[in-house]
Amino acid sequence: MGFRACVLTVSTKGARGERADESGEKVSEELARVPCEIVARAVVSDEVEDIQRQIREWRQATDPDLIV
Repeated sequence: MGFRACVLTVSTKGARGERADESGEKVSEELARVPCEIVARAVVSDEVEDIQRQIREWRQATDPDLIV
């Protein structure tokens, strides 16, 4: 397989479960068309701390080549 990717959607409503993660799904579908393994997906609020925390967790746990 090609590279390892994580897909992060930043959406406060999505993080609260009030909105479906359509954009994350679409990005994952497009990445699957190239040699790519989606190793993680998440939806977080638009708070900088939440975004940073998720990226740090992924870097330690999954060692991705790409975070989108």
